[in-house]
Amino acid sequence: MNGFAFCDTDAKRLARHHRIRFPDFTRCLMALNVRSNGGNAPKSPSLLTSTNECKSDQRTTSKAINDTKSNHWSQVGTNQWFHTVIIVTLCCLCYSNAFFGQFVFDDISAIKENRDLRPETPVKQLLSNDFWGQPMIKSYRPVCVFTFRINYLLHRLHPFGYHLVNVMLHIIDCLLYVSIHPIHTEAVTSIVGRAETLCSLFYLLALLSYSSATKRRTLTRELRTMLDTNGFIYLLLLKQIGNYYFYRLHSHFWLHSARNKESPPLQYAAFTKLSSIKKFDNPAAYAEWPIRQMTHNYLFAVNAWLLLNPMNLCCDWTMGTVPLLNSIADIRNIATIFFYFSLCMMAWQALIHRNRSDSIVIIIGVTLLIVPFLPASNLFFYVGFVVAERVLYIPSFGFCLLIAFGTCKLYDHFSFNRIARMVISLALIMLIIGHCCRTVLRNNDWSNELKLFSSGMRINPHNAKLFNNVGHVWESERRYEEALRFFLQATHIQPDDIGAYLNVGRAYNNLKKFELAEQFFRKAKDLLLTPEVTHHHPSTSSYYARIAPSHMSVFLNLATLISQNRSRLKEAELLYSQAIRMKPDYVDAYINRAELLLKMNQTDAAEKLGVVAIESGRLQEAVAYFETAIHYDPEHQQALLNYAIVVQDLSRIDLYDLAQNRLKKLLTIAPPSERVYFHLGMFAMNSKQYEQAEKYFRNAIQIRTDFRSATFNLALLLSNANRHLEAVPYLEQLIHYHPDHTKGLTLLCDIMINQIKNMDQAEICYKRILRLQPRNIQAKHNLCVVYVEQGHLDRAEQCLSEAAAIVPSQDYIDRHLKIVRLRILRMRQTAKR
Repeated sequence: MNGFAFCDTDAKRLARHHRIRFPDFTRCLMALNVRSNGGNAPKSPSLLTSTNECKSDQRTTSKAINDTKSNHWSQVGTNQWFHTVIIVTLCCLCYSNAFFGQFVFDDISAIKENRDLRPETPVKQLLSNDFWGQPMIKSYRPVCVFTFRINYLLHRLHPFGYHLVNVMLHIIDCLLYVSIHPIHTEAVTSIVGRAETLCSLFYLLALLSYSSATKRRTLTRELRTMLDTNGFIYLLLLKQIGNYYFYRLHSHFWLHSARNKESPPLQYAAFTKLSSIKKFDNPAAYAEWPIRQMTHNYLFAVNAWLLLNPMNLCCDWTMGTVPLLNSIADIRNIATIFFYFSLCMMAWQALIHRNRSDSIVIIIGVTLLIVPFLPASNLFFYVGFVVAERVLYIPSFGFCLLIAFGTCKLYDHFSFNRIARMVISLALIMLIIGHCCRTVLRNNDWSNELKLFSSGMRINPHNAKLFNNVGHVWESERRYEEALRFFLQATHIQPDDIGAYLNVGRAYNNLKKFELAEQFFRKAKDLLLTPEVTHHHPSTSSYYARIAPSHMSVFLNLATLISQNRSRLKEAELLYSQAIRMKPDYVDAYINRAELLLKMNQTDAAEKLGVVAIESGRLQEAVAYFETAIHYDPEHQQALLNYAIVVQDLSRIDLYDLAQNRLKKLLTIAPPSERVYFHLGMFAMNSKQYEQAEKYFRNAIQIRTDFRSATFNLALLLSNANRHLEAVPYLEQLIHYHPDHTKGLTLLCDIMINQIKNMDQAEICYKRILRLQPRNIQAKHNLCVVYVEQGHLDRAEQCLSEAAAIVPSQDYIDRHLKIVRLRILRMRQTAKR
């Protein structure tokens, strides 16, 4: 038809000016014409012209294009603001009840119990510790922890601020890409989900920047590489899944290059990580082939179903939540087959689709859906969970894109059927309303731990961990009967769960039912020592264990219970010893054993445990031992002294007064000791009580004249007080007994050269230091200065040359050497005259 000549010619030009794909623009223009004419073809003379008339009226057409372009961008700006307001309002409404939730589940470990958030912890420690404040044993997300630290500085442990930041990050993500889906609730309402929202935010920003730059052809290969590297490193600091950014950005570059008929370079770097996981966290990881493969592939279908139907959401999917697929005949394999079939169909559609822009949308959607999920899929390495809704945060972007794309295609397909389009619009509105309502309800589940775990039990009644967690909530409120009911249910659901038996035993113990408590503690201990949990090496009497730290408390609980009977103290001591052999750094076992030894009148043994802790560098543990020994024997002399020494080494200012009082007590119950006086002097120096410090140091030296630490600190104290002449005798006394005390020699030399001006003695002193430490550059340089002061410039030049050879490129040595040589030159010139 001639009537469409204008559309085919000028629509292409207009689409090119506005960077709109021609097929989409043509359909929109036709739809507008049909609607404006009551469903008939447009009859305007300006539109129903012939091809020749179109060519002869190019000026009119150009003006129309310019007017349309101006109106288009004005309308786009208005629509963008309107859409922004709608998205922000919708997010705020859906997450309005998320602001007032408590710290729940992983928030406790990541925030309330994480010392890295506290101001007294150095910021650099965030780079060496993991997400939970431990020395690199789990997730590494220092950037996310740093944002928690800022929250803590602003409002301490008030949850509102933490939730506010999470919701704001989600709103920004929504403005960039996607909005309402109930699967986002865990990532947004759970505070630790900030890792997901932050990671997705920087991923989207990086992707948008990259896409914008490549479209303008302003991105060189070097800049692309830098952007890849920086984005990759930064996202890895936010969350491990950030490595997906590296691959996704290159796939985007591949699509861009394909459109421009370029051959992109292959610059991929793959890596995998072996994780140490527990059986209950991921049962399929411990299953045999093909059970493991069938179960892990089935989890793809489970996650896809959660995106399609987010009604049965749960905070924890471990243990028996998803039973293993033990047979090929398991009907759940059909879901796996259907998932892969759907995936293949989408890929096939992308390949055969006539419209390349539609193919790219499908490819991007599928890539966003699948690729970021791969690190959590157990296909390359095993992870410590079965299903985790928070890891679907970024994959949901691809899912929403595919849903939106499919809806648009349906809308276009029924472009001439008003009823069908109304049905599609109504269904989409109902879907959005349903998702909003489900999000609000799910936020309420995350408001406190009891609601969260109770909702999980309704969804996954075969998950013993959820029953244990509900029991812990009741236990924290001292409602032990209610807690016991859930703990017992957990043992029935998971008969090999050590933690459940521990919980039951503890509940019975709190209810004063000691026989039943001991019975369940022993059951937990028997499970703990089974070969599949603990491996004992008979030749070394050591244990190779895959034991959760919390499970080790079975020894403490059982030993504490047994030790209530004084006739069974030895049996309890053996339990503590067994725990220490299995876990040599088990602090609580050491402390409890020390208390037990004191009950058995073995106070010295408890004190010796503290000494062992000092020798192994466990100073905090040593404080606890000595405190325990003093509690049972307030006049235990060695414990009183060692306690003060460790407190001083740890710089525990809060314990200084107590430590000094215990040292003073030692002076009343034992003969005067030079060590007691010395440490009292050090405490006095730290407290800037210099007169008291001087008195204590003098007392220590009177008892023991060769006490090097007391003598040096007294001399240093006198020198700092400008009492240099008084300090000299003590320094000479120190060097007499300890000729190799370089600090004492250095202080004496400095007094000789700077205060007494005795250059001959200073020369002797510095030479003595250099005999002990030939490369001591400070002593060497000061000796050169002595030569200059003595007027021996030739010796000074030689000395400075030797110093420059010891430490090359030292500015002050080179500068002084030039000055000396200049003075020598002037002296020679003067002598010639």
